Amino acid sequence: MNALKILSLSSYGLRYKLKISFYLMSVLPLLICFYLISTYILPSVGIQLNMAVLIAVSVFIAASGFFIIKQIIHPIINISSQAKGIVNGNIDYQIRAQRDDEIGDLENALNHLTLRIKDNMQELKKYSEETKEINLEINRKVMALSGLLQVSSFISSGADIDEILNLSMEKMAQIGDSDLAFLLLQEGEDLSVRSAYGTGAEGLLGKKFKPSDNNLFTKLIREVKSFSLGSNTVKSRLTLEFAQGFGVQNAFIAPITIHNKIAGLAGIGNNSDYAYKDDEFKLIDIFIKQIAIAIENDILMHKVKNLEVRDALTGLYNESFIKTRLDEEIKRAIMYQRPCAFIIFSVDRYKELCQDLSLPEIESVFKRIAVILKENITEIDKAARFSEREFALLLLEKNKKQAQNIADVIKERIEYFFKEESDKHKRLTISVGVAENPIDGVTGSDLINKAMEALIK
Repeated sequence: MNALKILSLSSYGLRYKLKISFYLMSVLPLLICFYLISTYILPSVGIQLNMAVLIAVSVFIAASGFFIIKQIIHPIINISSQAKGIVNGNIDYQIRAQRDDEIGDLENALNHLTLRIKDNMQELKKYSEETKEINLEINRKVMALSGLLQVSSFISSGADIDEILNLSMEKMAQIGDSDLAFLLLQEGEDLSVRSAYGTGAEGLLGKKFKPSDNNLFTKLIREVKSFSLGSNTVKSRLTLEFAQGFGVQNAFIAPITIHNKIAGLAGIGNNSDYAYKDDEFKLIDIFIKQIAIAIENDILMHKVKNLEVRDALTGLYNESFIKTRLDEEIKRAIMYQRPCAFIIFSVDRYKELCQDLSLPEIESVFKRIAVILKENITEIDKAARFSEREFALLLLEKNKKQAQNIADVIKERIEYFFKEESDKHKRLTISVGVAENPIDGVTGSDLINKAMEALIK
């Protein structure tokens, strides 16, 4: 067996085999020379050689050289073919290494390389899945931060409080794998669901929770603390009622505080196995701070409006001031048994007028009306911008007839001012309603309602 192995040259290196092959292939030209010499030169001197022996020796030498070359070339071709397969993605195939020479080493090296590639691809696949999860997490954070910027923009632009709260809930619902975001605000002593977004939101809006009720929300309000619902949360009647009522398995709820006073609660939840993380709790806290700022701004704006007495455009008194002053003057008039009149002027075709005129033109019209009103009243009388399209006069010491005369003069002056307008769509007409205390009522509301009725007629 060892003899056969030695004869097959399988245990020798390529360099040795190539040498043998070279030597064998070099013998052929020598044999040809030997043939010529033995055929044409040696017979002339009386020496004879057997031709069959020469042919046999030549064939054996040529076959041996061909066999050795095949042993070298065929494995290389096979390895090349397998390498192409690996390049095309077939990394599961392994070459059988049955040789002890350099080709066998190459086969073993290619097998090890294939295994390394396979291991590396598995690691890359694992890293790819982890990277995908990280990217999803980053996208969630980016969306949440973008939502914060949008809410901040709404707050700074003075948007309506309901728009801000609804947007906040929409953006909070994007945190984690949330199905629902909700906001409860104090309304008197009750807690009411002011805004909600997500699964089941419509059924929650307006839902109230009283302080006397023993529920999770009133408990959190009393204790002024956050609450996290998850698989590790100790289940109780309160948590089960909340989970069933809001349709969630996991949740996070935190209080909204303004100047150390609880204004409400806000939270998110999901009905899956997703558990909220600490960084998501921090994001919710930031949203809640934004909501607190929006609520406080709304409270301050209402206070400012109550303090203001003048209309910004016309410089006349505003509706709030004239209503308060009307009640005071009626009381004074009743005490001293003196008349007190109230007039309302309403711009006709107001919607059509807004369509036909630009905003600066509309503002110019209102300013001109304000000037005419102030020019036709005394110093003790009061003129006001009563609503978007209405103006009002509070006339002291004047009865209904006197007030009607003043109203007719003002109406005529306003309409005369716009009478020469060539475009009929821009011509302005006014409707008037007049009321007097005590004939038409003994409160401000009575006189306003009576004037409104006269206005419609």
